[in-house]
Amino acid sequence: MGGYGAVRNGLKYYETFGYIAGLSSAFVIERLKQRTNDTSTYIGTKTFAESCFGELDKVEESDLTPLWMAKGLIKKKSKLLSIYLCCGNKDFLLETNKEFYHRIKDMGYDVVFEVGQGGHDWDFWNESIKKVLDWLPLEKGLTGLNSENVEE
Repeated sequence: MGGYGAVRNGLKYYETFGYIAGLSSAFVIERLKQRTNDTSTYIGTKTFAESCFGELDKVEESDLTPLWMAKGLIKKKSKLLSIYLCCGNKDFLLETNKEFYHRIKDMGYDVVFEVGQGGHDWDFWNESIKKVLDWLPLEKGLTGLNSENVEE
């Protein structure tokens, strides 16, 4: 759990990180203003969204929105981070992950997106994290901002 947080914090603290990995990320920010409380699940309600993000009218252009921050890094001419995204083919978040991938790729980010077998569950994430580790440049001796401190 935490794909949205990984992407959001990676972009927010871009000077700290060199790479971002988001597994089954909950990219639901841009649709928050349309939420109502007339839904079958509490997690989909306006009330739940407000408890997580505060005033929904202020979220879209804030550091809670990964696409807004990604655009800001381009405007600042900052180094763009490499991003790995994946989502299961049976995950209810698949379409929002696809949409995020296409939008951030169109901005010029180096982004990988993989759709694997599975849903929004630990079976999928346990397999996906292995792919993230293969994707990361874990070779010893790399210089600059990277993940060289990760032990194999």
